[in-house]
Amino acid sequence: MKSKSFRDNGEFIALSWYGPFKEHPKKCAESLLEIGVTGTALMEEGDTPRGEHLAALGLKAAPILDNHTGLFFVRDYLKEAAEKFLVNRNDQSNFIRKPCVNNPADKKKAFDLILKRGAAYKADSLYWLSLCNEPSVARCTAAFDFCFCDYCKEAYKKWQIDKYGKIYFAPVTTDQARKRFLQSSDSDLSDWFSFRQFTSESFSSAMNEAAALMKGNFPEVKIALTGLWPPGLFGGNDWESFGKNFDVLESYDECGEIELVRSFYGETTDFVCSFPASCTEEDDKKFWEYSMWHFFIHGCRAVIIDKLKHLTETKGDGSVTPAGRELAGWVMPMKNIYAPLLAGYKRLDDEILILHSFESMSRAWIENVLPDGEEWAARPSVSIHEKDAYLNREVSWYRLVEDSGRQFKVVSEKIGLDDLSGKGRVLILPFAVALSDNTINWIRGFLSSGGTVIHDSPIALYDENLTKRVKIDFEGNIHYLSNGVMEYSRERLRTNEVLPLLKDVRRILDSVLPAPDVTVISDKNERIEITQFVKGAERIAVIHRNDIRRMFVVDGVKTDYSTRQINLKFSDKYSVSEIGEKKEGLDAVKPLFYRLVKKDQLLVS
Repeated sequence: MKSKSFRDNGEFIALSWYGPFKEHPKKCAESLLEIGVTGTALMEEGDTPRGEHLAALGLKAAPILDNHTGLFFVRDYLKEAAEKFLVNRNDQSNFIRKPCVNNPADKKKAFDLILKRGAAYKADSLYWLSLCNEPSVARCTAAFDFCFCDYCKEAYKKWQIDKYGKIYFAPVTTDQARKRFLQSSDSDLSDWFSFRQFTSESFSSAMNEAAALMKGNFPEVKIALTGLWPPGLFGGNDWESFGKNFDVLESYDECGEIELVRSFYGETTDFVCSFPASCTEEDDKKFWEYSMWHFFIHGCRAVIIDKLKHLTETKGDGSVTPAGRELAGWVMPMKNIYAPLLAGYKRLDDEILILHSFESMSRAWIENVLPDGEEWAARPSVSIHEKDAYLNREVSWYRLVEDSGRQFKVVSEKIGLDDLSGKGRVLILPFAVALSDNTINWIRGFLSSGGTVIHDSPIALYDENLTKRVKIDFEGNIHYLSNGVMEYSRERLRTNEVLPLLKDVRRILDSVLPAPDVTVISDKNERIEITQFVKGAERIAVIHRNDIRRMFVVDGVKTDYSTRQINLKFSDKYSVSEIGEKKEGLDAVKPLFYRLVKKDQLLVS
């Protein structure tokens, strides 16, 4: 059973990396507490827990069990596998994971270590940070994230029997898959796709088993997974496999896709965001302060602060530095005002669903990474991210809906497992080129029941095994918007390049959905995000500038961060009161919070 969430408790937790410092541990601890930091993340190495002294200093310990302690995701293994792959791509002996998630001895060693660490920290009811180290690395090493040991081969056979009723496929190598694809874009990729699904599920199963084991023995300890790019299929983007037994998830890479993770786990799991405390440029400071608020609104109730040395002096007396005092101005309002304010509230989503198609994402990853002749498997993560057509398209739709003044929920490909009947009036299909028969039938039922579908590419060109389909037709209120979706960004919105696309999306949504209770009616409404939370008859409306990308200087003009310079229109069925701090200078990046209560209800101050 999961621990009660930070959000339900009205808490906001700030963690620093690797402190307090050895020179002045007590003074450093006092300084961290002064600026709102409540705990310290520690890389656990050796047999002696590194955080035993923190409780006496008033800080929480957050031990990280990572590659140094022999858990399943090992950077060194991936680096070694990548090097060997370039020498001999087809020698499967080069690809034996150390440790292996299907090797009973390796799993026992890892699980014994987890329980040992839990016993060391359980008395403090501590926030357990992680069971692995930065799975985001999978984004650039996903091609090597498989194992050809005997245990995995036998486990793959059993997995196929459970899934298909018989053994269809033998394991394949990355080079075989690459050659097959280059022969024809319509090639049958089902054997490769199946094997990668098995790899992903093996890892996620082991991680969830480890988390469940920890919770069963130490139910008071929170279990968190940091770096939510789990190893797995084509870039490590299978978020759905995680979260079942975790209390806290960290969406990695600046939480760029936190809306996706929030949709899957928004009612059951807290989120972590990370940011550096070392930024000195004014634009960087505004970016990270804005980002923290963005993450907070989307569900983050914990933050990891990097570069601790910039918060407290390491060579002096350990007191708070100007950087630390500046940080306190960001953390304290969330910690003391807005996290308690939102306790017990649930996010209110408009009836807009965005489909996250695991199969389409995988097909897009292949099409954008393999064909250009480069050593695709050895590319850095940034290159893969830039070529990740599916995720870029999906995030563009997040921004389009937000910029339309609406909210949305991401739904999964596994529609048959979700209770979505009667939910949603608009379904958006980002780059939905590969869909299962079950999903196609659900979309047809959605349309026949009066729902509206918006898509930006041909639908269901491939099936769930990524093989070519016969053309699929859909009937109903369906809209094809292709021009500009892939290029949609707030930088281009500022220069009006994609404003026609935004107007088209607004026109469709406004024609089938009720008028929103809160609208922005100023000329600057293209970059204002409106988020509502509900508890009984009350609502909290948050108005936030949503410049999530680095767009501080466009064509030589700096971005205006102010949220006070906008005009708002509230539904006349509500009484409205503004809540929060009333200090000058805090309105540049910080969002506005309003309490909305139906006029026949008592307005609570």
